[in-house]
Amino acid sequence: MVSNTEPVLKLDRVSKSFPGVKALDCVDFEVLPGEVHVLLGENGAGKSTLIKIISGAYSKDEGIMYICGEEVEISGPMDAIRLGISTIYQEFNLAPHLSVAENLLMGNVPTSNRLGKIDWTRMFDESIALLKQLDIDDIEPGTLVRDLSVAQQRLVEIAKALSVNARVVIMDEPTACLTRSEIERLFQVIESLTQKGVGIIYISHRLDEVFEIGNRVTVLRDGRKVGTLPISEVTRDDLIALMIGRTVEKESSTLPPIAGGELLRVEELYTRDKLRGVSFSLQRGEILGVAGLLGAGRSELLKVIFGVDPIESGSVYVDGKRLLLRSPKDAIMAGIALLTEDRKGTGLALSLSVRENISLASMDVLAPKGVIDLREEEQVAKSMVARLRIRTPGLEQKVVYLSGGNQQKVVFAKWLCRNCELLLLDEPSKGIDVGAKQEVYNLVSEFARNGGSVIMVSSELSELADLCHRVLIMQDGKIVREIQTDDVSEQSILEALVS
Repeated sequence: MVSNTEPVLKLDRVSKSFPGVKALDCVDFEVLPGEVHVLLGENGAGKSTLIKIISGAYSKDEGIMYICGEEVEISGPMDAIRLGISTIYQEFNLAPHLSVAENLLMGNVPTSNRLGKIDWTRMFDESIALLKQLDIDDIEPGTLVRDLSVAQQRLVEIAKALSVNARVVIMDEPTACLTRSEIERLFQVIESLTQKGVGIIYISHRLDEVFEIGNRVTVLRDGRKVGTLPISEVTRDDLIALMIGRTVEKESSTLPPIAGGELLRVEELYTRDKLRGVSFSLQRGEILGVAGLLGAGRSELLKVIFGVDPIESGSVYVDGKRLLLRSPKDAIMAGIALLTEDRKGTGLALSLSVRENISLASMDVLAPKGVIDLREEEQVAKSMVARLRIRTPGLEQKVVYLSGGNQQKVVFAKWLCRNCELLLLDEPSKGIDVGAKQEVYNLVSEFARNGGSVIMVSSELSELADLCHRVLIMQDGKIVREIQTDDVSEQSILEALVS
């Protein structure tokens, strides 16, 4: 339900600059009561900066902001919350050592007396009520957040945002890591909120979601607004053209030929918590997909091969030689690289520069005697920035200030310059825009065409269908099915997942 009354939120010519970057340039934006207003743009287009200004994380340099027609100044997140603006960020914003209830009601804890004693009964009752809004009955309020699955943590984030009597709810990639049934549950909640007159700002790189729930769409490019249109009047191709302002060349859909010769063999891998007798082999030049529902053991498999998690029993062979995987260093020295799902937590050194992050895994090459060859390091970083189209003011920019997609590209560059033989990719296109996704796909195909091997975990079935020679289906820590090249398709993968 979209109201034609006064906007619940309006921004007039808002601008924001960072050192060397004009992040937002005179952007107008509004949200009507009861609408889902989708915000689109490539990584670095200004989406994150805009929502951080609205939510009080950043202060604007210029422009005016209105809430229900009244001019306001938001000096911090608590101001935004007080004004009825609630935000669900792409990256989790939970306290993992606290319980679900404590996270849900943080800042609004019910007390039983003037001394501030926590009323735990009320806290648990209110938490249960919040979870019920999302039809969540598998999360106990007393459970520590760190003990929840990724999908459950995402649902707690959403419930936490709803704990405030919000006029506007900002959702930044809220369906990341959610299953289809959980996504449908979220969409039902969104519909319920809009029927109550709440305005939703919705950011997603999944264009199918835009057409499923959106009313209007605003597209940003290079910090400027390029258009606001009703969803009913645009097509997928229209949105891509508005976002990227250029044509992204697709490589031939033909899979790169498999060079042949076994590179990797895994035999009867068991771990204490997840893997249960996993065995498979991988050829040189082959792209092997791994599909499975959340909790199937996909990410855990990659971590074991990379030496992060210990092997309880079983073996890993590279070029026919058994590896002793005591740490990631052993895997790296054997030519194995891992691009993790959590780029900020395990993929990047956020306080270091783009140059330093790109070269981080190649110090034994760039500094064989303990002294870094700065000229060579700069040349390597510069070539990777150009090759992957990383948007950065310069090589010395700290990666913490890059957009999510550009941070992901830096992680990718770190491993590409290592000249590894095996790439382990865990959700490689997570948080990457439409144009950058195709560039990453092309890089993966190029890597395999040059004789490298790839194991790719992805929740996007189209990625697996388009890029992979074979797809392994995992369930409960085991490989339950293998889909061969001639049979790989979105339909065959989906049928295997739900059978």
